[in-house]
Amino acid sequence: MDPYALPFDEDAFDRIVLVHACAEEDQMVPLLRAAGRVLKDDGRLLMILPSKLGGRLRQKNTPFAQDIACSRTGLRTLLGHAMLLPERRDEALFLPARQACTSMRRGRRSDIAGKVLSPGLGSLMLVEAVKDVFSATPLPVRSPRTWFKKMLCPAQETATQNNGSPPESAARMPET
Repeated sequence: MDPYALPFDEDAFDRIVLVHACAEEDQMVPLLRAAGRVLKDDGRLLMILPSKLGGRLRQKNTPFAQDIACSRTGLRTLLGHAMLLPERRDEALFLPARQACTSMRRGRRSDIAGKVLSPGLGSLMLVEAVKDVFSATPLPVRSPRTWFKKMLCPAQETATQNNGSPPESAARMPET
């Protein structure tokens, strides 16, 4: 699938759900940027993808074993490159497929117990992201040394105003 050839206008959708969309690593950022392009400014993108720490990734017969797994920081970086901002994140499917699929009630209980007993170890990550319209402009970075020098300047001026004798507070400060 060519992400640049999406047949939709810009700002066309309120919600977009991506499931099994991250099969190739080099296509992830262009696909997410194309999804962000067709998403409205107040729209939301819901991604369902496997977690690196999850157990279902190791089972080859599950559909998410073919997708690329991400960690929390890797997903945050990936969404940042795609000019999206993750707002909420949740996890699901804590038990292996054979043990969790016996009933819906047991599945709900295992998810609740997994969130309490082993947070961060779910097999699937559910991520809700929004457009980050300010991500294209980088913030100016101020050097910490410049900030520190500005703090010391008034102390040097007061030392010269007191007939050349440094005040007691300036005498205790180590010089850089």
